[in-house]
Amino acid sequence: MRYIITLLILMTHLSGHTLERDKKKHIAATTIISSLTYITSRDSGHTKMRSMFYALVAANVVGIMKEATDERVDRGDLAANFVGSVLGITLCWSF
Repeated sequence: MRYIITLLILMTHLSGHTLERDKKKHIAATTIISSLTYITSRDSGHTKMRSMFYALVAANVVGIMKEATDERVDRGDLAANFVGSVLGITLCWSF
């Protein structure tokens, strides 16, 4: 529970004007991807840890593929992808 509270505080702090719109889109997209991957994996009978692994990999691979199409790789976008993927898994664990 304390992890969820910490994550919510962090996201509340970051949700202000400190994040570029692009980073918010990365976080939102990877949150959705990791959540759906985690739920699908759990419904298929995989363990929590394996489902978490699949969700992290799926969301970040999509993020890396998107970055590969850009003119230059933005490390901030990659970090936002990771934050979103962890957020998606954390939300799944909460419910």
